Amino acid sequence: MSSSCSEPLDLVLSNYAIEVLSIKNESYKEKKGVWWIQTPGGYMILKKVSNSEDTLKYILHTVRHLTKNGINIPRVVKNRNQSEYTIVDENCYVLSDAIEGKTPSYSSPSELAKIVTELAKFHKASTGFLPSLDSKPKLHLGTWVEDYKGQIEDMNRFFKNDVFLKENANIGNLIKTEFPTFYGRALRAIDGLSGSEYTEWVQEKAKTGCLCHQDFAAGNLILAPSGKLFVLDTDSITIDIPARDIRKLLNKIMKKPDIGIFI
Repeated sequence: MSSSCSEPLDLVLSNYAIEVLSIKNESYKEKKGVWWIQTPGGYMILKKVSNSEDTLKYILHTVRHLTKNGINIPRVVKNRNQSEYTIVDENCYVLSDAIEGKTPSYSSPSELAKIVTELAKFHKASTGFLPSLDSKPKLHLGTWVEDYKGQIEDMNRFFKNDVFLKENANIGNLIKTEFPTFYGRALRAIDGLSGSEYTEWVQEKAKTGCLCHQDFAAGNLILAPSGKLFVLDTDSITIDIPARDIRKLLNKIMKKPDIGIFI
């Protein structure tokens, strides 16, 4: 399968009680894709998901839980068999409503406040979530120390084998000079995660439940004319402490040079 044209979209969409006027591709890779589906009632979004069927069941369960608890997520359209997804050629497809609106701006104090508030609501709404027995959840809870140790040692091996032992100009010399400092700082950060604060937070969320979007940023949010903020791209929702989302959002915000005056 080399292009979106080879996708069996007509067969997929025939599973839904909708009239298709046009199809426009938004993005495509072999294992996943996004298409705009025009119908007489407006646009819908069709997604080919890279997750397995069992993981997709988990994702859809998280969406139902969050929606029930007040988070605005585009409605998943059920097919003729009342299923939330359709399988064609062993691939899973999900059809949902398209939301009209705009991407919120970090440069607007009111919209930035709305983003941060909605993230807090997202985490609060996830309380009590338990994955169903027939699903395969994404889980990062309690794995930070092991994961980060692996990442930093991979970087250290690259530094020693590919940079330190070779003649490199410009960027190579910069890495030689700066990497040891960052490596030391990373080790101290990992050491900090070995303290009681991280362990206790993990234990708390293991009991109460907590879902993280993993990319809760302006690009995955739509501010509707009604003022509601909709959360998009839920394919990567995982079980973890709220800090996983908070650090990602802060990284996005702090890259904007004019944002510091607001926080």
